[in-house]
Amino acid sequence: MNRVLNVTTVFGGDALRFSTLNGHEEISRLFDMTLVMKSEQKGLDPQAILGTPVTVEIELAGGARRHINGQCEQFALVGKEGRHYLYQAR
Repeated sequence: MNRVLNVTTVFGGDALRFSTLNGHEEISRLFDMTLVMKSEQKGLDPQAILGTPVTVEIELAGGARRHINGQCEQFALVGKEGRHYLYQAR
């Protein structure tokens, strides 16, 4: 099964999987996004991701793709959902 939303980080592979994305963007302005991701790993090191690129890939209707690329400024473990740990990045 193909995912419609994917996230790529320095942790690689499926270490983090997309959960939610909230944000604001305008033409000629910096965007501000908050990304929540799921992981089976509890101990992901925030220092390893800070200052590194994060990409969210969204598959649009008709197969086109939109990429949202940003740099991680904040990263924290924010909860647990079943067997998955929830991480939030900004």
